[in-house]
Amino acid sequence: MKDVGPKDPQGYYIIKIPKKRKETIKELLSNVELIPIDNENILIRTKSRKTITKIIKKLNLKN
Repeated sequence: MKDVGPKDPQGYYIIKIPKKRKETIKELLSNVELIPIDNENILIRTKSRKTITKIIKKLNLKN
């Protein structure tokens, strides 16, 4: 996986996921920041490329 998505100005990787899928990745949430953006979605923010890659693979997300 070459590209894991955008980074914010502080250098964090960010992805948007539905809140209902948060339980699927609960074991990977220890070193991420969760930011609610509306009633149905959250942003996941982390500096770790390895963690964001695991989350993308676990959720079968495509960038």
